[in-house]
Amino acid sequence: MPTPPYYSFSSLCLYIMIGFIGSCCVHSFIKNQNNSKSLYLITIIYILFAVLRKVGVGLGGADALNYESIFLDSLKEDSRFATLEFIFEYYNRFLRLLTSSTIVYRLVSYSIIACSYFVFIKNVCPRKASSIPYILLVFPFILSFNTMRSSLAASIILFGLVSLKNKRIIISILLFISAVFIHRMSIIFLPYFCFYFFYTTFHIYDNKKRLLLITVLLIIAITLCATALRNYIVNFLPSISSTDSYYITSNIGQSVFSYISYLLPLLLLMVFWFIVSDNIFNKQNAFLLSIVLYDVIISPASFIFGMWRTNEYLYIARLTLWAVLIYKFRKEFHITSRPIINSIFVLCFMIWLYNRINATWEDSAIMPYQLTWC
Repeated sequence: MPTPPYYSFSSLCLYIMIGFIGSCCVHSFIKNQNNSKSLYLITIIYILFAVLRKVGVGLGGADALNYESIFLDSLKEDSRFATLEFIFEYYNRFLRLLTSSTIVYRLVSYSIIACSYFVFIKNVCPRKASSIPYILLVFPFILSFNTMRSSLAASIILFGLVSLKNKRIIISILLFISAVFIHRMSIIFLPYFCFYFFYTTFHIYDNKKRLLLITVLLIIAITLCATALRNYIVNFLPSISSTDSYYITSNIGQSVFSYISYLLPLLLLMVFWFIVSDNIFNKQNAFLLSIVLYDVIISPASFIFGMWRTNEYLYIARLTLWAVLIYKFRKEFHITSRPIINSIFVLCFMIWLYNRINATWEDSAIMPYQLTWC
């Protein structure tokens, strides 16, 4: 048998199947939003899917073994927490005081991650939405096998967004700040509160052209500021850690077009939104749009600072906006044609999932998927 990671068609089929099951469960929830049983079901499936996987060298996530090693060594004086954020440090130490089982460690960690997805769907996804895009929700989840710490931080950001939507502003701010002390990359999301205040106070979402203009201007301004800040850090702060230095300098001299695989889905979503979005942004959908617009606005800064994993933070928000737009687009067709439109979108998102897994499986070591007892 070859040494992992290696390509596994059965693992690919498993990931696509779980993506499809997740989409069906979300469909059931959208049809009957007073009944969350389908969301509980897919949450349990996701958690077991993560917890019961085998972790080893090149198996179950490229950094999975490293995170489990950090957990097991967290009570030792020479543990590696000097370079890690303190909430993540004490999270590991607290769990290590309770148990030495990596299975329990995974259970707690991936329960937080999976629950954040479905709490977000329950609170933000409107009734008038398609479940088709959620086929892709399995993708950031399987990436979390490799990026557990940033995925935990992302889950706290999602809980913070839900709190903000429910007018629990202080809790939301505290959750966003907490995410920074799980993974410092999360600091790029703190200015969202300023953007959201500006966005809601001046009702920017009421005028699509004005919204587009402001978004473009903010992208230009943030790109210039991020470039200047990166140059300052590189030239005047040589004492930053080697890891931070690697990420900050990794894209120096590169054009933004070299990051096209990251930018293209965002651009495609924005184009689709501009085409079909007339009169669909009520107050609930406007909140969703603010999240996605902020994600678009900071994407050049993420590229400049080498923060590739920020792409995973608001992935579910982008899928939810796709869900709203597809529902609206589908309504423009005669009812007899809608099954064909649905089939086309299902095929497109299946292909998208297939391509994303094929592009990342080797670096992230998410193949092959094996059960822990195999």
